[in-house]
Amino acid sequence: SACYTTPRLSRFTASDGETLAYRTYYGLEDRQIVMIHGSACFGDQLHKLARHIAEESAATVHTIDMRGHGHNARGSAPAENYARDVGEFCGQLKQRPTRPQVILAGHSAGGGLVLNVAYGAYVHKIDGILLLAPYLGIASGSLRPYFGGWLVSIAWLKLAATAALNLIGFTRFNDRPLVAFDREACLHDPRFVREWSFDT
Repeated sequence: SACYTTPRLSRFTASDGETLAYRTYYGLEDRQIVMIHGSACFGDQLHKLARHIAEESAATVHTIDMRGHGHNARGSAPAENYARDVGEFCGQLKQRPTRPQVILAGHSAGGGLVLNVAYGAYVHKIDGILLLAPYLGIASGSLRPYFGGWLVSIAWLKLAATAALNLIGFTRFNDRPLVAFDREACLHDPRFVREWSFDT
């Protein structure tokens, strides 16, 4: 079915030379929606929603694989890189001749990233935000225990120790795994990420 056919994969080059995979669903050119996936996931999971929005001519939609996720090379990166990548991608869209409205949308941890961008240096690159069951912090009342089972384990002591070391500028252990995700899902699709480090 055409509904399940994803657009071709494209690449966006960030300012540090890292390339990020994304897909574009063409619809209304004057409104561009950039969709960010959740923790350990990938952009193609947003395919049905992106396709529907584009087919309704509500907007042109871009689904991005964040660093170390989906079709991008595995590896960790400082959290600020994610916000910068998204901000630069949105900024590139804003430079198009039509000067489109840019809406930043995010699901789960992607929603938390959207808020990070909206409160950061790249806020002027977006015109609005859309939050889809956003992650609002570990103490949020909207968060189900262990993300409803998606998050299998957290190495709390290692996390606390790594955070303390970062406060004094020691980052040697930032790439060590601290969070593990549902491995059964990971076995079904290699695009899932099995673990997150402190950097991620």
